[in-house]
Formats: sequence, structure tokens, C-alpha cells
Amino acid sequence: MSNKTYAKLHAILPRKGNKAVVFRRGPSSCVAVIGWDLGKDTFMVGQWLRGRIYPFRCDLSPDGEYLLYFAAKYGNVNPVEKFVNDKVIERIGEPFYGSIRSYEKYFQQRECEEELIRKEFAKEIQKIRNGRDYTDRSWTAISRAPYLKAIDLWFNGSGWNGGGKFIDEKTVWINTPLMFRGEHLHHIQSRKFKELAEPPVPQWVTENNGECPGIYPFRLLRDNWQYINIPGEQYIFEKTLPQDLILRKEFGYGKNTAYAETHTVLDAERNTLLDGKSWEWADFDTRRKRIVYAENGAIYAIDLRRADLKERLLHDFNDMKFEALPAPY
Repeated sequence: MSNKTYAKLHAILPRKGNKAVVFRRGPSSCVAVIGWDLGKDTFMVGQWLRGRIYPFRCDLSPDGEYLLYFAAKYGNVNPVEKFVNDKVIERIGEPFYGSIRSYEKYFQQRECEEELIRKEFAKEIQKIRNGRDYTDRSWTAISRAPYLKAIDLWFNGSGWNGGGKFIDEKTVWINTPLMFRGEHLHHIQSRKFKELAEPPVPQWVTENNGECPGIYPFRLLRDNWQYINIPGEQYIFEKTLPQDLILRKEFGYGKNTAYAETHTVLDAERNTLLDGKSWEWADFDTRRKRIVYAENGAIYAIDLRRADLKERLLHDFNDMKFEALPAPY
């Protein structure tokens, strides 16, 4: 049994054209965004990030020109939160852990003080946010795919919420916390895109607290996947393929509570034709009539025009190393 650690892959196909992107993670502190020309099956590294990108909260513009992504570099100090925390401690001191009751009482008081401080020092806080040196632990950005340099930027602050969707080439929805819903809190703004105030399908977001299940399923539904409601099961989606085949995707919690997905190809009688339990991502490339999928750090294709359904290796991403690459814009 091999103990080799493989790169983690996820891809997004465009709704039209040939410009896809691949997210390649490994080691866990590094991720690369790679451009994929579907017509030629060539791959080009855009940029690396020493941090994390959440692929299930990312999206591509319909033509593949722009990437909307959610990223984080945990450990950085958010100057706004530091400002608020310092003010709270000035007023009510540090928490006292003598008993559960005193602990709860302190944090109830702290919550009230934080709200008052944010209102009282609203101008000072906004000035910090607008500063050129402002940093946050996580952010949502729009870039020119497959690069990461932001042309639009929204700071987020934590692993909650973040990311969003392209509604069309010029319209986006940004997954901001409920308390900021309807506010457009840019740090950098290109003015290329109109930002919606409300999510296209609100219940998906509100029922999932703005996390991956509130973002990714809608992207799948938009991209011609059908939601299959099976009580007691995880999120199950199916896409109808030529030759009466079905590509099934099961999306939910995997190992270590991380979101993950597995796949199965079914025939017309819903028998398992291909077991894709080890495929960490899969989709159907309509123009070329093929299933494309990621497994063990590589991307493969299965041409449905071939009777044997033999997979073909497109690219192995395992040997890539971090490079500090600038964006060309």
C-alpha cells in the first residue's frame, strides 16, 4: 500500500469557451491556480499563494476570463479586530475564568461592549479599513484568471462566509455575513461588475450559514446538475450524459470534517458502470463529449465516443513546487 501524499485538485469549467481553472493544493500551506485550455489540454500556472483557497466558494465568469475566489492566510492580525479588542479590555478588563457563570456573564457583557464600540468608533474603524496597510485573515477577490492579483477585493476576516458567484459576465453576488448583507464593502474596486445585494437562492445560504453548502450547490444547479433529494443522504447531484449515462456527484463532509465529493457513472438502468469514489472532482466537458476528473493529483478524461470508456491522463500535477510568480497586469 502506497503512503505517497498526492496533490489535492479541484477545477471549474467555463459555461462557454475553453478557459477552465484548476486549483492545486499541496503542501497544505500552498495552493496554485492553473489555467486549463480545454481545446488543447494545455496547462499554465497562473500564481501560487502561501495560504488557502476554498474552491467550493469560488467561481468563473461565464467565458472563463475572470476568477472569483475566497482565500485566507490565518495567523495575520486584523487591525480592526485588534482595535476593538483593545477598547473592550480597556473598559471591562480581561475575562475571568473562575466559574462557568462568570465566564458566560463576561462574554455577554463583551458582546454588548463590542457593539457599542463599533458604533462609537465607526469613523476610526472605517479609516483603518481604508488604509493601504490594512490586512485581514481572509478575503474575497476577483482576478483575471488564472492569476490571483485582485482587481476587486473584499476583506472577510474569518473562515465564515466569503466567496460568491458570477450571475453573468457583469454581475456578481458576494457571500458577506448577514450583518453586512446589502452593503458593498470593497477595498479595491474595478467598477467592472455590478454586485447583487441578495443571493440568487437565499435559502441555500441561510440554511448553511454562508459556508460551502450554501455556495457550491447553487453553482452546480446553474451548471446543469440536478439535485437529487434522498432523505438521510448527503448532497447528491446528477448530470445526464450522452448514451443515457449519468454522472453522479455526492458532496458533503469528508475526512477531518473537510468538504469533499465522490462520483459514480451510472448506466440507463442506474447500475454502476464506473466507480469514481476516489475522484475528488469530476464534470462533463460538453463540447468534447468527455468526462473529466481529478484523482491522485492528476486530471484524466474519458471520451464517451469510445466504446471502451478508457481513461486518458491529461496532466499529473504532483511534482509542482511553489514559485513566486507575478501577474502580468
